[in-house]
Amino acid sequence: MDIADATRRVCEEIDRLTPELLEVSHRIHSRPELGFEEHHAHDLLTAVLDDHGLDVQRRAYGLDTAFEARAG
Repeated sequence: MDIADATRRVCEEIDRLTPELLEVSHRIHSRPELGFEEHHAHDLLTAVLDDHGLDVQRRAYGLDTAFEARAG
């Protein structure tokens, strides 16, 4: 695959995911959380990543609001 094909595929995937990404953004924005208290955002983001097939480690690195996600 050349760079033009890769760029096209990435752009298509972004276009496909845009409605979901906007919904996630709006849901996080509607419930502000500060200073290591981002529990709603943590739960929402990790659920979305998990739904998309990523391997998600919740509450990573000893922090309740941290996570690590790996693809592949």
